[in-house]
Amino acid sequence: MMKASETRRKAREFLKTLSGKYQLFIVPIILAILAVSISYKETYTYNGTEFSITESVPGIISILLALFLASASYAVLDVMRHKSDHVEVGDNMRVFSNELFGKYVITAIVKWFYIFLWSLLAFVGMILLVAGATAASSKDSNVGLFVALLGFVLMIAGFILSIIKQYSYAMTTFVLYDAVADGTYDGPNSVIFKSKELMNGNKWRYFCLQFSFIGWYILTGLTCGLLHFYTLPYTTTATLYFYEDLLDKAE
Repeated sequence: MMKASETRRKAREFLKTLSGKYQLFIVPIILAILAVSISYKETYTYNGTEFSITESVPGIISILLALFLASASYAVLDVMRHKSDHVEVGDNMRVFSNELFGKYVITAIVKWFYIFLWSLLAFVGMILLVAGATAASSKDSNVGLFVALLGFVLMIAGFILSIIKQYSYAMTTFVLYDAVADGTYDGPNSVIFKSKELMNGNKWRYFCLQFSFIGWYILTGLTCGLLHFYTLPYTTTATLYFYEDLLDKAE
């Protein structure tokens, strides 16, 4: 099993020799910069007229970012496996192919729904916490405190379970690509289950890999997302090496 430092080193060495990487990542980089910029400023002025970014815009950008980043990941994965020797801007459209797009969308929706279900426990806990705190300020202070405490415990448990499940499903995008390419795709549940199998016992490793980029994430935020030109290809490639390591371990 590769450590986070080795995974990052392999990613850096690979990107040094990858021809066309900036053309490949240009669309997701622009979308990532837009996402950061909008989060900083939601009201804009044009020709003296002030207008606001609607709440739906960040969501649309996030969806497009996920799609184009998946395409870039698939192209990089093929080069890593020596199925191709370069990437190009046209590879940005891979996920929109007839073979992948419908399956990608359905799988993403099912994955989101599962995460949503696990998050309901936290939502119920928040409701109980508010209701208990309200009751505690009235005459039923003992009952209110108990309900508030129960709500707090459920909320924390729900958040933890939700995060664990997100890590379990983290490799779904890559598993989907391989399943479609191999002709073994058997619905979104099979892809999600394979991701869970791969991540079993490896969630902490993946967390450590992500956390090792914390400095780059902070610098990216401080530069209003401009550093995505470096960090997005870097973190994506490192994640792909992590995925490849999981596959090697599973064999």
